Amino acid sequence: MKHHVLKFNPSGNTTILVLDPVERSLQPEKAARLMSEKGLAAEQVGFIEAAVRSDAAFRLQMMGGEFCGNAARCAAMAAALKLIPESDSPIPPENRQTICFESSGISGLLKVDVYPTTVPYRCRADIEMPLPRALHHGRKSELGSYSIVAFEGIIHVVLWEQQPAPELIASVERLIRSFGFDSSNFGVMFYETERHFMTPAVSIKQVDSLVWESSCGSGTMALLAARSDIERKTLTAISVYQPGGVLVGSAGWNGNVNRLELSGEIELVLQGNVYVFGA
Repeated sequence: MKHHVLKFNPSGNTTILVLDPVERSLQPEKAARLMSEKGLAAEQVGFIEAAVRSDAAFRLQMMGGEFCGNAARCAAMAAALKLIPESDSPIPPENRQTICFESSGISGLLKVDVYPTTVPYRCRADIEMPLPRALHHGRKSELGSYSIVAFEGIIHVVLWEQQPAPELIASVERLIRSFGFDSSNFGVMFYETERHFMTPAVSIKQVDSLVWESSCGSGTMALLAARSDIERKTLTAISVYQPGGVLVGSAGWNGNVNRLELSGEIELVLQGNVYVFGA
């Protein structure tokens, strides 16, 4: 089956957006097939749907029903470039556009400010991210110091001063379940404080994927929310270096974490039709 897609690169976290209507029940299978195509080299897939709310431009439905900050910023850039609905006209360099839309994994409305750069089809997208529903800090012998940051659509566990290790993923999943959280969508953020470097691994059970991502937007927010909570202070314009590049975030503090913002540049790298055989 032919699908019209866009591919974006937000700091290496390559994201495919499918613009054609796709029935929800078929989305996980199609996403898995798109991610298996080596030529696309996609780390995640989202589907553009009609919005339910009258104040939303569209809905972003992620492949496993999760929430993804990088994919949300990509979708906003697509709308700013008038690719939703289809158009190939870049936004004028002097303009900023604010895009409001729905997303899987959250119940509220997302707002993303999209700014052009001097490079065509490269934009900066700033998003105010949803706040965590729960924050827990602790220590376990096999994991070391950890922070659990539970968002509405995904749970991230920050492992402080841990080197990336695939064998720790199962231990993290057991930890998440021990707190009574759903582990359908979760990430493990391996963080080295001295280098300000984070290596993300994200598991989405509905598409049976565990991806060592080049960058992770919601994981970056989880890291900064945890830091802000531990240090009990506001963090502003913090650069978090990741395998695919850098994301910049801020976390507000007034007795608890009360604001999260994510920023970074995104490139549109592909627009066209792909053929998904057997799906």
